[in-house]
Amino acid sequence: MSDIIIFKQTIRMKRYLQFKKALTIAFAIAAISLVGCEQYVIESTVIDPNEPRSFQTDILPIFANHGCAASSCHGGTFLPDLRPDKAYASLKSTNCVTGTPATSAKLYKKFNNPHSGITLLDSDKQYILYWIEQGALDN
Repeated sequence: MSDIIIFKQTIRMKRYLQFKKALTIAFAIAAISLVGCEQYVIESTVIDPNEPRSFQTDILPIFANHGCAASSCHGGTFLPDLRPDKAYASLKSTNCVTGTPATSAKLYKKFNNPHSGITLLDSDKQYILYWIEQGALDN
């Protein structure tokens, strides 16, 4: 009878050790995937303030990439209307791109105090600032 008990205990111990090994491997894989094998460095993009900025190629993509022109946001629901065909006129009519210095413009201030969980990259903020400083042209 004692041999059967010892046999059962041995099987339980083997299963326990297998489970412990599998759990250790799972935790190791999880730790490696969370930490990663590489160290990521975020480099700051330097934007030339004297390079001409374009509303069509520099500013509208920012609105699109961050979902600002979505129907639930500034896609006709809230002003300014940031849909591509309406954005420039709406920004001008709501005085969002006027101000001296340009950092006082409503559009720039809004993106420096993000709302609805939207956080712009520093380079996006620079594009907006330099575009306003250059006269906020519809180009």
